[in-house]
Amino acid sequence: MTASEMVRVLNAEGSLFVSARLRVAVRIVNVKTAYGALRFLVTPLAGEGEEWVDASRVTLAEVR
Repeated sequence: MTASEMVRVLNAEGSLFVSARLRVAVRIVNVKTAYGALRFLVTPLAGEGEEWVDASRVTLAEVR
């Protein structure tokens, strides 16, 4: 993912795959690559907190 593509996903909403039966609506607040893997810092749309997760666990709702 290029830097301009990373900027486009900032503040995008999506769903975080937690387990086979649970998905959580999240907003992406930061993006980085770590050891060659794309990671998103996400925060839930309802609730509180934030966590870095592997981008493959997030399905984006829209990308501007």
